[in-house]
Order: sequence, then C-alpha cells, then structure tokens
Amino acid sequence: MKVLLTTLNAKYIHKNLALRWLYVARDKSHKTVLKEFTIKDKLENIVDNIVEFKPDLIGFSCYIWNGEQTLILAKMIKEKLKNVNIVLGGPEVSYQYKDYLTEDIDGILLGEGEVSFWQYVNKEDNINGLVTHDYVNTTMIKTDITYLETLESPYLLDFDLTDMDKRYLYVETSRGCPYKCKYCMASLDNEIRDFSLDYLFDLFDKLEKTNVNQIKFLDRTFNANKKRSLLIGKRLIDFKDDVSFQFEVMADNLSLELIDLICANKVKSKFRFEVGIQSFNKETLKAVSRYQNTEKMIANLNRLVENNTIVHADLIAGLPKEDLNSFKLTYQRLFKLKVDEMQVGILKILKGTALSDEVDKYGIIADKKSPYQIISSDIFSNEDVKKVELVALATERLWNRNICRKTLWYIFERLELMFDYMLVLGKKIDNLKKPYQRHHLFKIVYESINDETARLNLLNEYYYLFKQRPVRIAENSFDKKLKANILKSVIKEGYLTQNDIRYSYFDDSIYQGQKCYQMLIYNSDQMYPDRYFVSLNFDYLGKEDLNERRYDSIWQ
Repeated sequence: MKVLLTTLNAKYIHKNLALRWLYVARDKSHKTVLKEFTIKDKLENIVDNIVEFKPDLIGFSCYIWNGEQTLILAKMIKEKLKNVNIVLGGPEVSYQYKDYLTEDIDGILLGEGEVSFWQYVNKEDNINGLVTHDYVNTTMIKTDITYLETLESPYLLDFDLTDMDKRYLYVETSRGCPYKCKYCMASLDNEIRDFSLDYLFDLFDKLEKTNVNQIKFLDRTFNANKKRSLLIGKRLIDFKDDVSFQFEVMADNLSLELIDLICANKVKSKFRFEVGIQSFNKETLKAVSRYQNTEKMIANLNRLVENNTIVHADLIAGLPKEDLNSFKLTYQRLFKLKVDEMQVGILKILKGTALSDEVDKYGIIADKKSPYQIISSDIFSNEDVKKVELVALATERLWNRNICRKTLWYIFERLELMFDYMLVLGKKIDNLKKPYQRHHLFKIVYESINDETARLNLLNEYYYLFKQRPVRIAENSFDKKLKANILKSVIKEGYLTQNDIRYSYFDDSIYQGQKCYQMLIYNSDQMYPDRYFVSLNFDYLGKEDLNERRYDSIWQ
C-alpha cells in the first residue's frame, strides 16, 4: 500500500513533528512518503502533487489553522482519486470529529496516533480512538513514551538534514500539562509524560552536529518539573552558541537556579521564554482555573528582562469577568514589564475545553468557524473586541518589531493608559494602504505626538534602521547656511572634511536631554552612518557610530 502523510503548515519555516512521529513508527511493508504544504499554497497545485503520487491512503494532520482547508482539499482529491482512503488526526479534529466526518473523510483518529494510525492502515479490528461512518470508539489515545524512544529519531530524518538551518526544529521533552486552564486544549491532558533525560541528551549531542539554528520546545509547560528543567537548561547552556532555544514556561514556577543560569549566559539571544500571563485580574484567573502567583511571576520576569533575556508574553482579551476597562489595566501592567514581545489575543472557544461548556454562563457568542474567536460576551462587546484587535495590531507592528520602542516607553511613562494611545495608532495603521513601509509607521507615530522631546527621540530612533538616506518623516528647514554651520562645527573637531557634505543628512535631534541638530554621514559601503550632534548654537556635542550602538541596545 502507498501511504501519504501530509498537512498544511502555517508557513514553510514550520515543520510538522506529529507526521514525523507517524513516519518513524511506520509499518515498513508499506511505501510511506511524507509531504508538507502550506496554507498559502494553491489547493489545485497540492492536489496535482498528491495525485501524481497515487496514494492508497492519506493521513492529514489537522490544526486550528488548516482544518477547513483540509476538508476542501480532501473533496478535491476524492474527485480525482475516488478510491483513496482519507483519515484525519490532530487536535482540531479529536474533539469535534462529528463536524469533520464528512462524506469525503473515511476515518478520524482521536488523540496521539503513532500506534492507532498504523492499526488503521493495516485494517485491524476494534481500534481505540477511531471514528468512521460505521464504527465509533472515542477513547482519547496516549502513546507510551518508552515506545517512542525505541523508534528512529523524528528529528534527524535524512530528508530534513539539508534544510535544518532554514526551518524551525520542534522538539518535545514531555507530553501533557499540569494546569487546568478552562480555555486551553492542553488542559485536557493533565498527565505529564516525560521523555528520559538519556534520550534527550543523546538527541542534543546529535543535533549539535547539524546546522540547526532554531529549536522550539513543544512542551506545554517546560518548567513543570523544576529539577528536570534545570538539568536540561544546564545541558543547553553548553550547546553551541549560534543556536536559539524557545520554551513555554509558567513564570511564577521558574526556579531561581534556572533564572540565574539563564541570566549568567553571555549570549542573550540563545534563550527565549514564552510566558502566558493572559490576565492580571484575579477574579478572571479564578474563573478560568488559572492559578498563578502574580507577584512572583512579575519578579521573575523583571529579573529576566533586566538581564536582556528575550521574553514573549501573552494576554487574552474577552476572558470571563474581565471587561474592557479591566483589560486596559492588564495591558498597562504588561507594558510596564518591558518584555520584548507582547502578544495580545482574543479569546477563542475551542471545542472540548471546559470553557466551551460555559458560554451561556458568561453570555459568550463565538464564531463557529476557526479560529473560533469570540464575537462578544455579557461584559465584552463586539466593539470592545475590535478595539483590542487594533491595539494588538499597533503592538505587533511597533513594539514587537522594535520600530520605535524607546519613544513608546517615553510616552508610556507619561500617559495614564497606554491602551488608549495604542488604539489611536492601531486605527491609523489599519487605514494605511498596503503594502506600507517602516517610514509610514514612523510618520504615523510622529504625527500623533505633541510632546517635543518624544518627537526628537523618535527622530533619533528612526535613523537606527537605515544604511542609506531614508524618506523624511518630518518637514524641516535646513537651508544651506544652517547645514554649513553644523558641518563646520564637526570639521573643527577634526572628524570630517568639506568633501563629506555630499554624504550628509540633517535633522533635528536630542542629545543627553538637550535639543540639538543631528548630522548623519552615509557611505557607499552599506554600513550604518556615523551620527554627529551639534547644539543649536553650533557647539559640537558628541558622535555616535550606529554600527557599534545598534537599535537593540538603546535601553542602555
């Protein structure tokens, strides 16, 4: 039999680990091929690719981002391969199999399918976790970890080795989650099953010999076991420094030993922590069974941020018992932490979760199609949802992408609520004609600022981003005489000659709290410019090499 394992990934850079586990667990009496596509690929092209292989059976891995497209794709495939058997698996279909068992789908596997998938391929009887049109067994399957450790490594397959440096490598050190957050699919599996440290350390030894550069751990809570996470952390500290690691953690449960270990590491880009804060409203956290020590969490995050560790923090708007005013305070409190990335999301009502059974209790109306985002609730209107979406847009485009972080922080320290200001920016960004460039974003921020110091800070930040003279974001009146006087004061210090004027660019600026002029000297070597500061009285103030003091160090 010819078996095809396939999926629609969100992006090419992502790799599907679930399919790779199925592949290494394969029955070698069948010809098995793994093909990955993306949600942006044309479905017609995908169908042609699959039909050319002429599989007898296709296994699709389904998630929230590809479930609906998978059904469309299955229908198109069945029109050309009428006898092909199509089976679905994955978190998207495991808890709503009735919605996915269409006439084009022959079977759905619930839970983890490393064993049950091949039982299905071999047409065994009484398969646990299998639902077909004439057979229903709703056992949610969990695979024995010790069995998985006996298989060929899904992380080092021959067909993956050539592009290890071009795609994320997803690794799991455990399965399951100890927490019971009502909105989360991970809460449905509270049994943590660990891969042995011997297995993992052997894997790390082998990975270090490849050209992998980004490893993301899929553990729902990497630090659920403090001692274990510390041991793994110590091994990864010694891993070659050109590789970065991402972990999803509960920040209040981080051990001081692990924090000390990470903070002492000299390569700050090596570790990235993803932290689910979700809300600072105590009643909200209680309503969704998310129990965390907020004060300890903040203290731990402050320690990491102060030591330049990369932290990505999540918020969820629309949770029970948190109205828009409360969420504004939650956003404000997160902003104060100064983390590298703030992800502002809207609550999704996922099938199978405890919260999906409580929608009437909280007056929640949610979209029936993926990603199942709420439309409104008893205390969170649809207008409130749209406001949060615009704030999320501004946060992603400006803060997370490091566009004008120093200026935003300056504004934050002077505003009562940063949410309201980011809402203004979000509306303006949303109205920009696409595609837009960075100078359009800077111009929006510049025109929204009344404070002169903030505007000058923004002008300083703007020039960190360009190796060549950029588009101006503000009008100025630098006539030839003014430019000559600025240049003259710099020449007097012995830095430049009159010939350098042809590479110069002038704008207003601020230096050590003093309003002044800035002159940038560009070059033909694709290097960032040198910047000179001159007072309004044409006194030389100082010099800055933008190649040495790059944008990511502006906090210092």
